[in-house]
Amino acid sequence: MIRILIADDEEIERVALEKILTTHLDQVEVVATVGNGREAIEKAGGLKPDLLLMDIQMPGINGLEAIGQIRERFPTIKVVIVSSYDTFSFAQQAIRLGVKDYLLKPSKVQVIVETIWKLCEEIVQERSRLESQEEADNRIQKALPILESEFVSRLLFDQVQEIDLEEVSTLMKVAVQPPASVIVVSLQLREDWDQQDRSLKNFMCEMQAELRGRDDMMVGSVSGHILPLLFFHRKGEERRLIGKMMEQIRRLGCRDPRLHIGLGVGSAKDGLDDLRISYQEALMACSDLGMGQGYRIRFYDDLSQEHGEDDKRLWYERKLIEALRHERWQDTKEIIFCLLSVMEQKQTPLEEARQRLYGHFLLLIHLLEEVGVKEVPAHILLRGQSYMELWQEARVKMEELDVAYQRFQKNAQFDAFDQVKKYIEEHFMEDLSLEQLAKFVQLSPFYLSKCFKEEFGISYVDYMTQCRISRAKEYIRQGGLSFKEIAYAVGYHDPNYFSRVFKKTCGLSPSQYRDKK
Repeated sequence: MIRILIADDEEIERVALEKILTTHLDQVEVVATVGNGREAIEKAGGLKPDLLLMDIQMPGINGLEAIGQIRERFPTIKVVIVSSYDTFSFAQQAIRLGVKDYLLKPSKVQVIVETIWKLCEEIVQERSRLESQEEADNRIQKALPILESEFVSRLLFDQVQEIDLEEVSTLMKVAVQPPASVIVVSLQLREDWDQQDRSLKNFMCEMQAELRGRDDMMVGSVSGHILPLLFFHRKGEERRLIGKMMEQIRRLGCRDPRLHIGLGVGSAKDGLDDLRISYQEALMACSDLGMGQGYRIRFYDDLSQEHGEDDKRLWYERKLIEALRHERWQDTKEIIFCLLSVMEQKQTPLEEARQRLYGHFLLLIHLLEEVGVKEVPAHILLRGQSYMELWQEARVKMEELDVAYQRFQKNAQFDAFDQVKKYIEEHFMEDLSLEQLAKFVQLSPFYLSKCFKEEFGISYVDYMTQCRISRAKEYIRQGGLSFKEIAYAVGYHDPNYFSRVFKKTCGLSPSQYRDKK
């Protein structure tokens, strides 16, 4: 129903207008009739009508003054002046106030009905547009966490197109501008922690939601007990801001004293392409935290300064990251033992050596999980009271990881990437995330993204875009659907974004493509 408020100082006019409207227009409801401008202002505030029929000359506040105050508070209310005055000055003021039409008394019933009917149709169309926009906004809001995690994963493990940066920056309300650092949040498990305890997963989800409220950060997907973050900041301010962020996490985690949280912070990068390096540095910084308790922060820049660029341990840790990234498992095993050998040669205190080795194994476990290795040991307990005992423990733990890795290699589905490709072709119109695709073939998101591109020479996101644009072309050639309907049909939440992607892919806008065909 269209809600109408009538304001006229002559009761006979109010009654006549209400009678005409309710008799000839089924879709209207006269919510109130008033006799002066002040009452009109009060009723408009309480009843919020869609349409206001206003006389000009009324006692107290006149119609034009009342319209000005009402439109200032409720700019969507449409106004029609109903008056016996037709002077040019009144018409000028009415135009400035955004009045939609002017009915001169006395008006014929047909003129009144046609004028109001036209405005009712306009209101209905605007409602429909607003509802469609609200529906689109709701879709986008529901998809934002997925899009954000997806963007972080692609930035750390894949490539991001310029159009993505523009769109993500707008949608997430985050200034995606370098310099930026990668932060790795690591939850360390106490020895007595029940692996089936859902409180850990619940905490990670709560932390994701909490950090997504920041305008200087983008939150990735949880992998094991690791959560990657993209942190955009001014150089020189990162330590102060990250310290505040740790306080935010501490307040969230204080409910469970079993939580031990470490932040590893990679160095600031001026180019987004270098954030993969910052991610590796953050993992190394995280591993350097060792087995400590509480809430701790480690900056990769401090490692370089403390140990020097020529420090053997730091050099081996970098080699460890590189070997894991390129799946050189044999090299990885050798580097772990080289790291232990360096610490023994330098006569590193045993407690410090245990903590560093513990950190290396945590890093190893996390990166194996990223690749897709299942059933890796959840706890790494190192209790050796001598380097000889520490060597024995390290060999046992490495053997456990080696067994898990070899089992993964043996059971790998070599047709998994063809399955993913086919799945994308059949489901591209849905909200497909990297995590969803990885779960479909039981691989890790990172491993799937990396291998899909190696196998087909194109990232899974770009392939999904190809499928969507190809189907969109078919719909345009067939006709019958608006561009907005086509955008939703092929999987886009925002028709404007669809148009930009279409033009970037095809060199033509959707309308240009339609006209050409």
